[in-house]
Amino acid sequence: MKNWNETKTIMDRLITVFQHRREAVLVTIVDIEGSSYRKRGAKLLVEADGGLTGNVSGGCLEADVRERAKQVLASGRAEIVTYNTSDDEDSVWGLGMGCNGVITLLLQPMTPGKHRAFVLEASRALSGDARLYWTVVLPPSDAAGGLRLVRDGEVLASTLDALAAEKLFLGGPIEPSGIHREGDFRVFSEMLSPPPSLVVCGAGDDAGPLCRLAQEVGFRVVVVDHRSAYAVSSRFSDGVKVVQQRPEECGADLPSDKNTYVVIMTHSTSQDALWLKKFANSKAAYIGLLGPGERRRKLVQQLELAMDQRIVGPVGLDLGADGSEQIAVSIVAQLLIHRQSEAGPAQPVPETGGGQSS
Repeated sequence: MKNWNETKTIMDRLITVFQHRREAVLVTIVDIEGSSYRKRGAKLLVEADGGLTGNVSGGCLEADVRERAKQVLASGRAEIVTYNTSDDEDSVWGLGMGCNGVITLLLQPMTPGKHRAFVLEASRALSGDARLYWTVVLPPSDAAGGLRLVRDGEVLASTLDALAAEKLFLGGPIEPSGIHREGDFRVFSEMLSPPPSLVVCGAGDDAGPLCRLAQEVGFRVVVVDHRSAYAVSSRFSDGVKVVQQRPEECGADLPSDKNTYVVIMTHSTSQDALWLKKFANSKAAYIGLLGPGERRRKLVQQLELAMDQRIVGPVGLDLGADGSEQIAVSIVAQLLIHRQSEAGPAQPVPETGGGQSS
């Protein structure tokens, strides 16, 4: 979900850059050997004035990448640059950082004339909920830097000429992201999956830190509460969707598919039960309950949901958390573990978890 949100942010920034008739360089990690701070597909936008959006490292590569981007802007040609971040000072492009990794970057010029339509369409697609297939042609081909965006087998946008486009495969996801050959070309391809939604049931004061942190790490956050004094957008960070709704009411404003995570924190047992019943009857991937384990046991027994392994309580990792900010960290950490795991449902934390009492 990091790559999706980062790509969306960069496309939106490019729209602004192009409006001012400026050019920029899009930098993408296309290959990694060993250790790396970021994964394949991570992106960085370098503007002509040196402004940066995104990152491809923890900050150790960006200064050098900025200088190389100037050369790419001057030449108008895409380039591949490889950095060795091992301890060996004598290695090619060796940086002596001790990170023990080799990182390969693609630097490609982005210009208003050639890329405006692609960027606009990409930004629109990244506002949606469908998986996207992003492909870029690598040097030394004459088509190097050519981009194509596919959704469900349909080309949404492309900067490739007709001849080059015919040689590229339209088909399905390639995971993990990486370099492969399509026809006469070496390309980098990645599957961009839409970020998950987090529905927070209960808009009390402790919901604010959770919504803010979850949004920062990449979730699309919706907070819902039936109380008009609490369901107020100004109480939450920008981008958090606030819905005033009772659990028994139907509404299309609340996501509930398998890409949805739910945290129930109303501080009311009766309201918790109603929200739990609602989402237990959905396809939500994860349902977390704030409060002690006994609260969860009573609710699942009352609603006859003992076999539903999606229900986790107390929600959050056992960090000995104290206060809403630390509890938010413990919850988001557990959400990320669940998101990354393919081993099955999240495991509940011990009775001492989370510092939660109500």
